[in-house]
Amino acid sequence: MKITTLFMLVSCAFICSVHGANQSDSDGDGLSDFQEIHKYRTNPEKKDSDGDGSPDGDWHERREYTYSVRSVVKVMRPCSLEAINDDYQDARVLSETKDYIELEVIHYPFNTNAETIDGHPDWRVRSVGMKQWIEPGITTNWDPKMRRDLLAKLKAAGIDVETLTDKEIVERMAAWALKRARGLNSVFTTYYVHFPDGRPSVYPGLEKAFEREFKRDSKNYDWKIDQHFGHELLGREMYYNKTHGSCTSYAVYQTTLLRAVGIPARMIVVIPIVDPTDPKQIQLIEDHIAHPEVRETVLFSLNGKSGFIDHAFNEVHIGGRWRRLDYSTLGRNTYGPSAMGMVTHVHTFRDLSDADLTATWGVRYAKGLRDDTFCSSNPYQTTELSDRIGIHSDMEIPKPKQPWEKTGNLRILSAYWWNNLPADDWRRRALTPDQDKRKEGHLLLHVEWASGTRLNSTQVVRLLNFIDRNVHLVGDQGKRIPLEIRGRSVWTGQQGGAELEIPISEEIYSMLKRDIEYSLVPVNSMDEFQWEVADEVKVVKKKGAGKKRSIWKFWSK
Repeated sequence: MKITTLFMLVSCAFICSVHGANQSDSDGDGLSDFQEIHKYRTNPEKKDSDGDGSPDGDWHERREYTYSVRSVVKVMRPCSLEAINDDYQDARVLSETKDYIELEVIHYPFNTNAETIDGHPDWRVRSVGMKQWIEPGITTNWDPKMRRDLLAKLKAAGIDVETLTDKEIVERMAAWALKRARGLNSVFTTYYVHFPDGRPSVYPGLEKAFEREFKRDSKNYDWKIDQHFGHELLGREMYYNKTHGSCTSYAVYQTTLLRAVGIPARMIVVIPIVDPTDPKQIQLIEDHIAHPEVRETVLFSLNGKSGFIDHAFNEVHIGGRWRRLDYSTLGRNTYGPSAMGMVTHVHTFRDLSDADLTATWGVRYAKGLRDDTFCSSNPYQTTELSDRIGIHSDMEIPKPKQPWEKTGNLRILSAYWWNNLPADDWRRRALTPDQDKRKEGHLLLHVEWASGTRLNSTQVVRLLNFIDRNVHLVGDQGKRIPLEIRGRSVWTGQQGGAELEIPISEEIYSMLKRDIEYSLVPVNSMDEFQWEVADEVKVVKKKGAGKKRSIWKFWSK
């Protein structure tokens, strides 16, 4: 008994030393040394880095040595409060209702987490005590046979799990798994499924939505429901069928494979820092993010997105820390063009059957539900946004850099209205009928370089930082009505050039007189770039045939 007890104590001490190495708090300020160095940039050897009497662990003190972004966001339940404070963000609850949680989130986009991922050959010992993240689940359902088959396949592909470090295994397996499986086209049913009695079935009331989704892939019309589960929902079956569905499906698939070889893995859900389908939320970025590079990156990454938008991917335990694995990218940051600009971590789960997303997020998405809190297709809404460079940081807000040499002015060649788009246009097909109707008063401008050089949507998004966005609508009496070119969404036009979508407020609409031609007259107060407008571009407010209210129409001579 004494020998056994001694062995357990030694083992426990070893496990604590392994898992606690990255959680040590040398100065006792409540922050790990790792995060002080790589997230907050405070001094891990000083409890109060700036000596002002408040420890570095204070909510506001953490931001004083680096650049950070603050958001206040309402998120529909569920939300994993115990896991969303991580190496990329801090979060705390401001308020709660039965339907949603309101969070204050501090994002640290310029962290150095990815630079610290080191491989360890003793990863099996380091995984002791992490049984729940290795064992199979209802969807992550690996078994001994699959494990033997997988190890043999990996070894044949030059991935010898017995000789590689945990980092090497994860990186090589992730690339191999992505190449091996076929993605199903536009299939997203993972939020339509629940798991009574430990078995997947379609959530009551979502049967039609489920059928609609899995029939998007015309090759799979003849699948029965259980067969479909085997191609999109259940990890072991996806491995043998060599298929996967959406990002959520892929996260299940990849979790299953990693756990089968002994790598601890779990899944997380992130959302964009604002709802990109809501013009008022896009406006928060333009008005309240002062850092030009961050503002440009987020705006560009969210440009043109519509419908239901979130992202699910993996976290793997390497060297005593949870590290993000997004498809085959290990160490994916919370910020960047490949991260929807900037994301907020809102949920973590061991198995999809534990996520509890279907009864809330899934039902809302499937039935197109809206309410006063969440007025778009997305179950989240940001209400406040700001950024800050800490008082002790050596960083300065840089001036916007001109993205390329000036090649001429921007020329508006034509304008037309959202409801003039063909019904089968991809931009309209991506929306529900209600969403499409709400865009009826949106103006679209076709823009090119005045010199005739080809211009694309990426360039326009960046150029909006260097051009006066104010124009006037001028009628026959010379009265000027102000309009701002905000670039709600930007697309590359089919015939070249770029197209900007401009939401028009009811206030501006009411100022226009019916049947009067209005010209677009730019203010052009900035030196870098100027607007030019083709003479034939006129806007007329006309009464639409068969409409209950007036609509705008583009009048082209």
